[in-house]
Amino acid sequence: MGYVHKGVDELLTGSGIDQAAQIVCRVSGDSAVALGIGFARAVEAALHFSPPPRAIWLRALMAEMERVANHLGDFGAICNDASFAMIMAHCGVLRERMLRAADAAFGHRLMMDRIIPGGVSVDLDGQNIAAIMGLVGDIREKFAALTNCMTRPRRCKIGPFQRAS
Repeated sequence: MGYVHKGVDELLTGSGIDQAAQIVCRVSGDSAVALGIGFARAVEAALHFSPPPRAIWLRALMAEMERVANHLGDFGAICNDASFAMIMAHCGVLRERMLRAADAAFGHRLMMDRIIPGGVSVDLDGQNIAAIMGLVGDIREKFAALTNCMTRPRRCKIGPFQRAS
């Protein structure tokens, strides 16, 4: 993971578990959740501790939200490299909406410090669950239209940007 190359091993030496968890999730901002989960699971395994089932599900949700946001950014960048700048712009809007949903649901756009050894530091309410489910459906629909534009550019029918709520 680049711990030695980036000097993270030096930062972690002598750190307590809480401080180390914060350092690890900052190694790569777009992988804060993935790195946080890896660190938390290592600590939990060392201490023979199992987090509560709800925490495991919330970790999975955060990881999927992080993954979708990253894939939207990557797909948009690849499309831009192939001269589909409009698709990149639309992917950027969708990625931003996912990051805003993460902020609303978990209190941080990149969900840093939300995965902790022993569980999670936040919980979801029904309103945020419904908002995330609606966003996922909207992304699924819009992403299908974007991929259609890439494979059939002459038939592309992407509408104008809509203001995110």
